[in-house]
Amino acid sequence: MNRVPTLAPQPSSGMIPDREFVRSDFYNEVPRPMGGFYGVVTPLERSPLLQAFFVAGRRLGREDYDDDDISVIRVLSQHLAGSLQVAERIAGAEMLVSGVCAALDRPDAGVILVDAGGKVLFANRSAGNALSQCDGLLCEGDRLAASHPRASSDLRRRIAACAQSGHVVGDCGGTLTVPRRPGRGPWRVHVAPLRFDDFHRDIDPLARVYPKVIVVAFDLHDEAQARKDIFHRKFGLTRAEAAVALEVLKGDGREAAAARLGLSAGTVRTHLMHIFEKAGVHRQAELVRILLDSTIA
Repeated sequence: MNRVPTLAPQPSSGMIPDREFVRSDFYNEVPRPMGGFYGVVTPLERSPLLQAFFVAGRRLGREDYDDDDISVIRVLSQHLAGSLQVAERIAGAEMLVSGVCAALDRPDAGVILVDAGGKVLFANRSAGNALSQCDGLLCEGDRLAASHPRASSDLRRRIAACAQSGHVVGDCGGTLTVPRRPGRGPWRVHVAPLRFDDFHRDIDPLARVYPKVIVVAFDLHDEAQARKDIFHRKFGLTRAEAAVALEVLKGDGREAAAARLGLSAGTVRTHLMHIFEKAGVHRQAELVRILLDSTIA
């Protein structure tokens, strides 16, 4: 069987004479218990991961396969091989979709894919929870919107601009802040186009609705806490020092940072001295750079 060329039907009688076949272990263990004798084998595919064969057999006492039979089996085998390739492509596409969905289903961000009209086509778990609770982001009908009218208008304008242009220019895409319920920090929402221009030839023409824009929403409170955790792990900052470091990143001065934290300017200055020492820097500009690099990494 391993010597038979792919898609070339080979009768068993062409591989081994009948008198030897009846004495073979293969005949006595496979065809004979099933009441068969003559057979035809056609390799459909051979690869490191898969070997597929189409095998046909006739019961003992029936005639061997003739040329007409082989021609029919050859045509059938070609269709079976094509079907096998289609099945492999479908399985690969399903695995790809599963992998993409797993990647998008990140717990630290809500990921939403929308079409050109703002219709929600996909929402990961975090985004789905927010939409179902109308927690700042929601669906009006099937279109993405925000609870706050001004934020909703801004969000839809950015989505429409991304869907039309296909690239970030001016107000197309970008970042906006979407308020949430009282007592909860706002969403930081990033809007960007999905570039399908180079892949239109691969899109089913019957699939008239496909994602055009990706919307990613970060919980600012969770984002701040994540940054503090990074500062603690990487530089050994205390909780208070990490809070000061986070405020320094806002770039509006020590006095403003002290006011937001409810601390005196002197206390903030002391914390900064400790942060400089632990981070191995001497100037605030160096500190900002190294802190930003650490959060990106």
